[in-house]
Amino acid sequence: MEKLKLSKITDFIFKVVLIFLISFVWLRFYLNSLYVTLLCSIFITAILTYLLQQKNYKQQSIKNLKKEELKKIDEYTIQLLLSTKKEQLAFFSNLISKEKQTQIKNDCIIFTSNKQKTALIPMFNSREITIDDITLVFKKIKGLNLKKIIVVANSFNANAIDFGDKIENIEFCFLNKVDCYTHLFKKYDYYPKITIKVGHKSKVTKKLLLQTAFNRRKTKSYIFSGLILFLASFVIPYNIYYVTFSSLLFLMALFSYFNVFFNKPEPKNII
Repeated sequence: MEKLKLSKITDFIFKVVLIFLISFVWLRFYLNSLYVTLLCSIFITAILTYLLQQKNYKQQSIKNLKKEELKKIDEYTIQLLLSTKKEQLAFFSNLISKEKQTQIKNDCIIFTSNKQKTALIPMFNSREITIDDITLVFKKIKGLNLKKIIVVANSFNANAIDFGDKIENIEFCFLNKVDCYTHLFKKYDYYPKITIKVGHKSKVTKKLLLQTAFNRRKTKSYIFSGLILFLASFVIPYNIYYVTFSSLLFLMALFSYFNVFFNKPEPKNII
């Protein structure tokens, strides 16, 4: 927690200093008085910092909300993906039956909505729903005299949606995993039970970044880049910059090759 606070303070200071320097450099071109330039730079820095902080605060709140909801959507989707067709039908039938009478027939849930005979068809699997899937659905429900078909799935192919929209006399409604969460799960306050726990990818840490940057396999890249900059210093003016950075790259190559901490021996004879 202390590290997080310190990083936020450091970021804030860096942001303020950067805005001030940019403002100061550009204002100095147009203003002769150093005192006026400093005052204007401080004023601009204060205004821009305040606006950026407000924007970041709002974005962070939305971002945190989205992250939590997206995590839930993924968890619920995985439960449905790993469910059988019968289990999917049972879940959505229970969901709709909270407000309407339902009947399961021909792998779909039939009910009446807005005086229209409607069917909800769960098709959660690991691939996108295609035109072939929609044609199979249409064949199954052909004799049921339906007015509306709601297809729920992980994702849909654009051509499948376009094909469904072209069918006359029947209204097709396609709900992907996000739409399901928004328009069905939240609306009816009914969610798939989390019976299968799925791990999430760990965040990239500073240690992992350093381990990647200073791995022995990076040595050749650093040497090659250093040589390019070193040779460029002979033909390009202001060569001090090229010499400095080429020296830095050579040092990085040296450290990457000889350091022990980031070059642990790989395990042998695993099986």
